[in-house]
Amino acid sequence: MKKLVVLLALAMLVAFTVSSYAEVQNVKVGGDIRTRILYQAKEYDLTKHESDSFSYINTRTRVITEADLTDNVAVNATVEANGMWGQDDNLYAYNGGLLDSRKEWSAGFSEAWVQLSELYYTPLTVKIGRQYLNYGKGFVISSNEYEINFDAVRAILNFEPWTVDLVYAKMYDGVDADPFVRYPGESVDMWGANVHYAADTWNVEGYVWGWSNKNVPSHLETTPVLFGIRGDVAPVENLDLWGELSYEANKILGSDAGAFGTDLGATYTFADFAWKPKLGAEWAWGQGKADEANYMPLAQYNYWGYCYSPTMSNIHIINVNLTVEPIEKLALILDYYHYIQSRAEMMIMGNPFVDNGGVMALTNGSDKTLGDELDLIAEYDYTEDVSTQLYLAWFFPGDAYSGTTTKDDAYEIRGEIIVSF
Repeated sequence: MKKLVVLLALAMLVAFTVSSYAEVQNVKVGGDIRTRILYQAKEYDLTKHESDSFSYINTRTRVITEADLTDNVAVNATVEANGMWGQDDNLYAYNGGLLDSRKEWSAGFSEAWVQLSELYYTPLTVKIGRQYLNYGKGFVISSNEYEINFDAVRAILNFEPWTVDLVYAKMYDGVDADPFVRYPGESVDMWGANVHYAADTWNVEGYVWGWSNKNVPSHLETTPVLFGIRGDVAPVENLDLWGELSYEANKILGSDAGAFGTDLGATYTFADFAWKPKLGAEWAWGQGKADEANYMPLAQYNYWGYCYSPTMSNIHIINVNLTVEPIEKLALILDYYHYIQSRAEMMIMGNPFVDNGGVMALTNGSDKTLGDELDLIAEYDYTEDVSTQLYLAWFFPGDAYSGTTTKDDAYEIRGEIIVSF
């Protein structure tokens, strides 16, 4: 660990020696605008109310500027604004009894990094600043939908076909912490190493990730260390297989934890058939030992069903899906999910960190069957730059919700358009 800290410190020192007025060789400006319309059952509590649904329209805009400088130096600055339609951040005045308002969304930098490649003519690349991280299919560290970013320093060693990626990230620094949200002085750090070997038809990775929060009461300490291995292979044409197994050790919320997370799956494309059907199957599992903390994903942003959206903790997820392309540019997807608790436990299974929060109802702790979900998805590429999606997700609660709710179904309708430029 000390060697990693020294290496990252040296990398930061080198980065700061880059001239502020370096010659620009190439500049690329791009981005995207995503508008999403969502309608869902209110709070997903699986009970009927007089007003048991709500909707919103959200727009996210990203403007990405990347520049290549001399001596293998690259920089990125991405400005992002994200907000709901109708938000009034600045009120002007009343005009004849009607409120005139200027609608603004606060903007900030979702990416801001400098990359130094082949540092001193070595296989070392260093990337410093706010950036996205993603490994494998994002089971542990995910950049899905650009929702999780990291203030990090990376040292990447490329010994083709081997790649070694060393990471240190400051996740939170609570110098001015809100006492109602964080403890004053609380600090959260993440570190890790990922080793990747790539061949023609297969690749394999091994990794270790650590996470710690400091200056909090001992019963709230979260210091997991996660070890894992993943790989994927294409043994024959049109067939893809993947698998990942991780073990999480150490302390989570003051409890000693020993937990496993697993993701196994396969897809096969029938390329010679009309509509090019692709059949997929996946099993994901997160489990802790009895009377100990459950598996806790570090920085994972995955839906596992757009409606139920569970956290990968104390759960088995079985997924079967079918994709067809009836006409050019149109893909139709049918996703089926079956959810089972690893052990019967009274808890909320929904993931509060995804955009809809998932189902927030409490399970009864006596039955493991959580329920089933059916997702119907249509994706249409209007042009090379404009894509549209329409989702219909329906969750049917199982016996794990008997006695705690009226077991009303939860559903979600989502449509979005993404324009890239």
